[in-house]
Amino acid sequence: MRAFETRHEIFDKISNIRLGSLVTVLDETFYESLMFLNPLLSRIKDKPVTVFSSHPIETHFQLDRLDVSKSLNDINLKVADYRDKSGASVIVHHYLPRLLLKVNEDAILRMLEYWSSKIVDKDFVEFCTLPRGAYPSFEKKLQAITDSVIDIRISRQEEVYQPSFSFLRGSKPEYHLISFPYVVKEDQLLIRWGDEFTDQAPKEDAEEVRRAQTYLMDNLGAIRITRGLQSIEELDLPSEERLLYSHLIDRRLDEIQIIFPDKFDEILETLTRWRIRRLISTALEEKRELPPLKPLSRRSQLALKLPMPLAFFLLRLQGTYGQKRVRTVPFDSYLAIKNSAEALVRLFMPRNSEVAKQFPEIETFFQEIMGRMTALEHVSALGEDPRVKPDLRYVPQFVSLTLFAGYGLKARVKRLRPDQFEITIPECFICRGVKSDHPYCTLISGPLQGVISVAFKENFACEEIRCHAMGNGDCTFTLRAR
Repeated sequence: MRAFETRHEIFDKISNIRLGSLVTVLDETFYESLMFLNPLLSRIKDKPVTVFSSHPIETHFQLDRLDVSKSLNDINLKVADYRDKSGASVIVHHYLPRLLLKVNEDAILRMLEYWSSKIVDKDFVEFCTLPRGAYPSFEKKLQAITDSVIDIRISRQEEVYQPSFSFLRGSKPEYHLISFPYVVKEDQLLIRWGDEFTDQAPKEDAEEVRRAQTYLMDNLGAIRITRGLQSIEELDLPSEERLLYSHLIDRRLDEIQIIFPDKFDEILETLTRWRIRRLISTALEEKRELPPLKPLSRRSQLALKLPMPLAFFLLRLQGTYGQKRVRTVPFDSYLAIKNSAEALVRLFMPRNSEVAKQFPEIETFFQEIMGRMTALEHVSALGEDPRVKPDLRYVPQFVSLTLFAGYGLKARVKRLRPDQFEITIPECFICRGVKSDHPYCTLISGPLQGVISVAFKENFACEEIRCHAMGNGDCTFTLRAR
């Protein structure tokens, strides 16, 4: 689907919300969300904006009062009727806390999940507002079923209260979890970008950007990315870009395209910006011509159609990918390295330091890279062309075979939507004997995210929503295209 454009240049530069999305907006008091959305959505002229609320509120948009004392079916019918009449719209659902006082949360979640499936291919974007921490169980499940999550927080700086927002999901990768302070001034939303609060994105010379992108694409098979004159330490880059930088330097551009086929356009844009700012340079090498695209072999097509029990039996019998043995590391050794790294960070970094805060994000990033590189290694061992894009209907087979071959785990994979899947692992050894207040099995979600993104050439996100370490009966993950 096309990108959802608010016509706020800074927000649209940060956001990766698509039409057909359901978006969660968390705030402090159930007031800040509307204060943020009112000016943000006011520039939308191509479709109506409607706020459904259970109580009187101040809004620039059409207000539709919703009687939460009625049955959930009545509420569903009223919203569905509005969708049918409008054809395309932005909807703000600003009534969930009062509805939660009267209706079971699982029934509300089922309704919202149904709505998500109904708008996925349509020109709707719908925001669900919720005060953070008021309904913790519902909040966690709501975040799992919505496509994007915006978190609004208020911090006190001396005598001034400063609101800011961040994307927990649904932003461009380089802005994930980055906090953006903002102010609302004369019904305008101004977001801090650099040293000023503004609603206009900085303009780099359009001709220079065009020339840089053209140069990179014209020399796709001959360019190696190298360090530039500008030091990365001198630039205030988001952590996502710093991590990406560490894996792009000294790689060929055509190699980067194969490792990141799902987000190569975004990476190309980033490389263009870095080249203009002299953060990177480019070295021309002998040009490599790509061979014609080779379709998936009949052997692999047949393997994907085999019943999973038979596929598992053959994998166990063979124990190899082609003629190349799978390299493995004892799990206890991995945990020892992981725990040592965390202990090192805790020892030498203050608990509130940026590096300490970003350690889970860094770990997930490197695990995703591990998944991408391992997937490409095995595709090569099987003699397949890494540029081939299989049909999404084969995602369950890829997931099941990946978990069995890589971890010896058997999983149930359910397709919820064309591009969304639920993965349940009844007996997960990753978190065996562990107690945690948050999902623990990033060793599965990170690599799986990388493997599926490389295999299907779409940017997938994998998130654990239930974990045995948290007291749940099994470990469950959602896998969705971003």
